[in-house]
Amino acid sequence: MIWPVKKPTGSIHYVAARIVRITSDEAGGELFVRVVVESGEEKEIVYGGMYYSQLDKSSEGQTIVLVTEITPEELGQPKHRIAAVRLYEECGADDKFIRDMYRRGNRLYIHFTENGGEYIVLAKRMMMSEARDRNGGDSSRGH
Repeated sequence: MIWPVKKPTGSIHYVAARIVRITSDEAGGELFVRVVVESGEEKEIVYGGMYYSQLDKSSEGQTIVLVTEITPEELGQPKHRIAAVRLYEECGADDKFIRDMYRRGNRLYIHFTENGGEYIVLAKRMMMSEARDRNGGDSSRGH
């Protein structure tokens, strides 16, 4: 499987990645997800303008089989019920709030894991890059 999945596959962003580390900069509104993809390479996914995440330290070690972007209307579908209920309860949100956030440029990224879990990240954007250490070097060099 080629990673990340290239358009025109609709709203699919990447597949088959094991979560190594999750860190967040709540003040800066960023979520950093370090993953290992099928080829064995480490990548870093950065969610910028992050408002909410169901991914946290307890997600480390899980394998993401698919990440896709969904609309607020899709969030209301029965297949996303568990993740949606958790989002609404933890954020104190409702459908109107989510639609307003979406209109303001936020996106709903849903992560499907190999064990059948679904995890939502509500953020302005998602960027993927080669994994780097916090000092700006390549993580594979052992800095």
